[in-house]
Amino acid sequence: FPSHDNLSENKQIKNNLFFKFLGITILGELIIFGFGLVVLSFFVPQQLLLSSVLWPFLPGETLKMMLVSALVTVLQVKAWK
Repeated sequence: FPSHDNLSENKQIKNNLFFKFLGITILGELIIFGFGLVVLSFFVPQQLLLSSVLWPFLPGETLKMMLVSALVTVLQVKAWK
């Protein structure tokens, strides 16, 4: 049986991987949304830009980033075994 120390070490590795991948996806989304907002600012009035272009997409993007980070973490840990 795996020791308790080994299990907590594996959990720590998974947590580190998850947050690493989550950080990478957040950075990617910031870049994508940043460029998108700059381009759309030429076509959408300033007062509507955030409320109609950014805020509606944040819940879905947040869920997607969490799921992708979790999936990549699981796949990476399985690839190491």
